[in-house]
Amino acid sequence: YDDNCHPKNKTALLECDEMAFTQLSSLLNPKIIVCTNLYADQEFPLLVYVEQITNYLINAILKCPDAILCLNSDCKQSMKIAEAVPNKKIFYSVKNKTAFVDGKNIQTGMLFDSTAYTHNAAAACAFAKAYGISENTSISAINITKPAFGRMESIRVGNHTVTIEMMKNTGGFKAFFDYAVEHAQNKILIMSVWDINPKFTKWMENVDFSPLFSLFAKVYTSGPGETAKSFLDYPSVGWLSEEELCDKIIESEQDIIVLVDYDGNIDIHNLLAQKSILRPFWEN
Repeated sequence: YDDNCHPKNKTALLECDEMAFTQLSSLLNPKIIVCTNLYADQEFPLLVYVEQITNYLINAILKCPDAILCLNSDCKQSMKIAEAVPNKKIFYSVKNKTAFVDGKNIQTGMLFDSTAYTHNAAAACAFAKAYGISENTSISAINITKPAFGRMESIRVGNHTVTIEMMKNTGGFKAFFDYAVEHAQNKILIMSVWDINPKFTKWMENVDFSPLFSLFAKVYTSGPGETAKSFLDYPSVGWLSEEELCDKIIESEQDIIVLVDYDGNIDIHNLLAQKSILRPFWEN
């Protein structure tokens, strides 16, 4: 927005979680709504929660009768939304890791390791169709986009780069491993596991991290819980206290990747903000 609170651009692309969307939908009057999968995962395992969210979304979308909906036809909850609202709809789906939009095979030219990535590509093509972008243009854009998982950000600290990657399940681990194969050489890996809620770290008990650790020049673990300490069972892993973690990030002469668990994402930001490595998490 400019100084007079007028928008500088005509188009805004917003990512909203379920509850935020229910509050914002009638205020924003969106032209296009893309709904991704609605399912019970390790975060919200109760189906009743998903049913409640589906009903919340239906009520919110009913306040946006002019919006075009892009819905995943592979998702039962999304199809419940489709049946409950009168909006114009564009459907996307995935079969055998091939993306479809309104039943048409979208030849993206990319091979995805995860069905989730293919759903994202299909959703992007559905949005492009709703927005009026040509199929060739949207496919060309996807073909130069490399899939990533979770939240990743890189910052410069002195003469080196610190990359913070959040990971909360085995899908994220595989995606990060693929990333590390290309980017780990001569870098330091720090496993920053805060273990605030065990349901977000339990999956780590069944994963062999040795192939990942072998890619890095040095590996450390840090965190207040037992999961962080369990990485010391790997011979190549060293320990860092919170103070040592900050010192390592500030003083290192090598690039660092910090792999943080779901609950620790805000905590690691706040810790680094206290050392003036990052601004506080809530600031732009």
